[in-house]
Amino acid sequence: MRPTRRTPTESEFLGASRSTSSARKLACPHVFTGRDGGRLGDFRKAWKRARDAAGIRGLLVHDLRRSAARNAVRAGVPEQVVMELGGWRTRSVLARYNVTSERDLADALKRVSRYVNKRAAEKPKVRPLRAEPAQNPHNPPADEAGAEKRTGVSA
Repeated sequence: MRPTRRTPTESEFLGASRSTSSARKLACPHVFTGRDGGRLGDFRKAWKRARDAAGIRGLLVHDLRRSAARNAVRAGVPEQVVMELGGWRTRSVLARYNVTSERDLADALKRVSRYVNKRAAEKPKVRPLRAEPAQNPHNPPADEAGAEKRTGVSA
């Protein structure tokens, strides 16, 4: 059996869930309940009825998990926290839910373009590392090496 997960919820959701709590048996620990207020028999049937009544046919529960993951990541929530909220243990599973869209790609290109344009407008900050280049003691400076080759004398 899975361990019980407790997830914090926003007040808007709590208000909506309280309005339906009159039909729910207080001893029942489940958020979604059957028509009698007890344990829900088949979540898929209840989900289908609820989504069809709301006019959002074809919406899957996993669509909501994916939206929640994407929204949290885009809102700046650290990935580790998103993983904990979603119940995902590995980064690879989170990556399956946090899908990249065309809008994400377009936003990324705009950000890169702004960065490049900003950098192009700046004055270059190129400075030599040292006043004189460091020399390897085994290799003479360029003038001495050239002189040896011209004279044909080697040490």
